[in-house]
Amino acid sequence: RAGAEQVTGILALERLGFSGPVNGGLKLDKVDAVFQRRQCREAAGRAVAQLGGSDPLPQPVTLTVAPVCSAGRWVLPLAGEAQGLRIEALISIGAAGDWRSELILIPTDPHLGQALAAAGFTQDGDRWRQTAEGRP
Repeated sequence: RAGAEQVTGILALERLGFSGPVNGGLKLDKVDAVFQRRQCREAAGRAVAQLGGSDPLPQPVTLTVAPVCSAGRWVLPLAGEAQGLRIEALISIGAAGDWRSELILIPTDPHLGQALAAAGFTQDGDRWRQTAEGRP
């Protein structure tokens, strides 16, 4: 059995690979991430992501979610809408501490695509995607 229980704190989203026009923080409130036999067995608590403050999200957006265990990983599935954008973010952590983040922005204004491309997002149909991964 390994992991962490009752974690409370704030993490800059840049530490999880979010960059460019999307910045902010992730507040964890009494979060559990418990692994047994290299599989996520317990996910609890609450996470609040505060995104934005610059283009294309000039007004901050708040997304709240409870973590879950999925495919053996601890996962935060964030989603919401703001300022003409659908936001989908997935942050996952494996038993060895490896992490992966994926941010998908779906703009209703096609002109936002230029700013997203300049910020390192790749286009996939109507979606703009940015992924990152790392190890402790």
